[in-house]
Amino acid sequence: MADCQHLWATDYRWWKHHNFVPDFKGQKWTQNVQWPDDTPPEKHGIRCLRAETSAGGLSTDPDVIHTGRNSGYAAINLAYHLGAERILLLGYDLKMRGNDRHWFGAHPKGMEVQSDYALFASQFRTIIPSQYGLEIWNVTRDTALACFPRYDLDDVVKHTAQV
Repeated sequence: MADCQHLWATDYRWWKHHNFVPDFKGQKWTQNVQWPDDTPPEKHGIRCLRAETSAGGLSTDPDVIHTGRNSGYAAINLAYHLGAERILLLGYDLKMRGNDRHWFGAHPKGMEVQSDYALFASQFRTIIPSQYGLEIWNVTRDTALACFPRYDLDDVVKHTAQV
């Protein structure tokens, strides 16, 4: 796993499959939808935000996350809550790769999902970065997400290394 301070995962099944990531040293985050009553996220050191799945844009309430019906959208809202001013989207391809729904291939058995990429793309369009004092850059090399400015990841990395 990358060295990072925050880990967001929307699905209880993901957390359970990864044994709630006990060795992660940073803050773990999720939302309250589809967690079993007998296994609250807090039991595993995971901070839980109240999810609103049909609200557009980003939540400005730090206890609420707008999900846009996908975890990538929710992660943008979390980054906003954490004070981000510029968000780089990496891996936001929003399309099939052959028969694969994700860059890593299929989810393990029991975690399969049917991603509706057209719906996801329409949800992302509800985020107007300037309304939140944000810049959102899409640095995904091969993406169907067209609502945020595109930048070449290699150029961003080179520029950042020079600063």
